[in-house]
Amino acid sequence: MIPLMKPRVWMLALASVVTTAFASDISDLLAAARRAYSEGQIAVAKEKFDLVRRLEPTNSTALSYLKRIAADEILLNKGRNNTEEACKKLVLEKVDLRDASLAEALEFLKQKAVQASGGKLTVNFVLQLDEQAQTKKVTLTMQKAPFFEVLRYVGELVEVQFKYEQYAIVVKPKSVQAPPTVPAEPPGTVKIPGLDAPPRQ
Repeated sequence: MIPLMKPRVWMLALASVVTTAFASDISDLLAAARRAYSEGQIAVAKEKFDLVRRLEPTNSTALSYLKRIAADEILLNKGRNNTEEACKKLVLEKVDLRDASLAEALEFLKQKAVQASGGKLTVNFVLQLDEQAQTKKVTLTMQKAPFFEVLRYVGELVEVQFKYEQYAIVVKPKSVQAPPTVPAEPPGTVKIPGLDAPPRQ
């Protein structure tokens, strides 16, 4: 007959198992969070480090990384806002585009920004578009217009959007909402006008 463990010994053994499993979970979470951070998946890393912090509020590794991510986000937002504000303040004397491709139009505006700012502002565009989108034609004439507004009009003409990042303006296709889906009729169902109303009592 196997002797029964005393209640206190049994509870200590159980606590030891739970603690070991808990520590293993924390270790796995930290490893996954570090890996995400090194691969540039900041949002994923932040979520995992925050989970570690909630499970173990004094975990120095998680706290250190969360502080670093917060500082990076402040710098990124500051850079993004600075670029956007600079583009809002910059005024172009004249813009005259005739059947220019989007890529040509953006190169033209880049040169105009350098001229209008006296070489103080260099605008870099990062095109996240396919070749067909880059060749869409732009015809636009404006005078004494803020650079920010010119970009907005260009975006409306060729259906792209501009996202202001720290070191560049990213050009992406405009997101198109999918049309609402109509539920399919069951196979073999035929609707006959006038016959789908409920029978009168």
